[in-house]
Amino acid sequence: MKNLIAILTFTLISCSALFGQIRVDNGGSTLLKYGTFSPGNDAVLYLGDYNHYIKSKFGYGLSIGTYGSAEAIRIPQFAGRIGIFREPSFTLDINGTARATAYYTFSDKRFKQNIADCKEKSLLLETLQPVTYNLNNDVVGGEEKSSERMRYGFIAQDLQKTFPELVVEDTDGYLSVDYISFIPLLVEMVNQQSAEIEVLKSALQARENVDLEVGEAYIAQNIPNPFQSDTKIDYFVPNGAKKAAIHVYDLQGLQKKVIPLNAKGKASAIIHGGEFKAGMYLYSLIVDGKLIETKRMVLTD
Repeated sequence: MKNLIAILTFTLISCSALFGQIRVDNGGSTLLKYGTFSPGNDAVLYLGDYNHYIKSKFGYGLSIGTYGSAEAIRIPQFAGRIGIFREPSFTLDINGTARATAYYTFSDKRFKQNIADCKEKSLLLETLQPVTYNLNNDVVGGEEKSSERMRYGFIAQDLQKTFPELVVEDTDGYLSVDYISFIPLLVEMVNQQSAEIEVLKSALQARENVDLEVGEAYIAQNIPNPFQSDTKIDYFVPNGAKKAAIHVYDLQGLQKKVIPLNAKGKASAIIHGGEFKAGMYLYSLIVDGKLIETKRMVLTD
């Protein structure tokens, strides 16, 4: 231990002799001077003309890398906050981009009270107006060229009207948004939309089942018309029908073809132009011996 103290004492004396001075004020604070001394007798350690000092009795707890009035790292004493390139308004306040392998938020039920669902709040998401923007580096500073990157988000002043609880104001009056809290709102909105989709699907399926059983039969206009090779005819035959067919006639009323319709419900039949001569034809849907409808089609050379 004596050797260690001797080494430290020698080092401090050597540094003092070469670059500055060491002194102890009346209050017992040790001041290590390097360059122009300015912070006052309350500094515990002071290094450099750029105000690199660590922990003062009043003011800064830690200040490193000062350039002008903007410290790279600043910890105001008694505040319990850390600021990087800015005066901190929050526990950790960074003017720049942060990155990590993972980020976790306290979410244990034991940390929470007044728990309630957010169904009504999620409905308000439809009123929000997302925007694209570039950062104004003249105001926020930050990394070089960060203003060139296109970003997506909300205007905090607009968001504050609908979700005031997700907008906070710092000591300088600037607004920030709690974007992470939008995740449960989005999940709730998706859940509600999924439930609505299932209801609509069930209603549609029920309607289709009714149509298949008791809906009215019909036959559509062939497509294309006129046609040269093949043409398609859509039709609908209820499931309760026993027998259905499409009958094709020429203009003299001679039956040229019968197409049995074995498929019930909505389906299609194909007529091949090669089976007929060019001209105009009539086709009819007949279900259980009842003529449903007749339409015309034209076959060209």
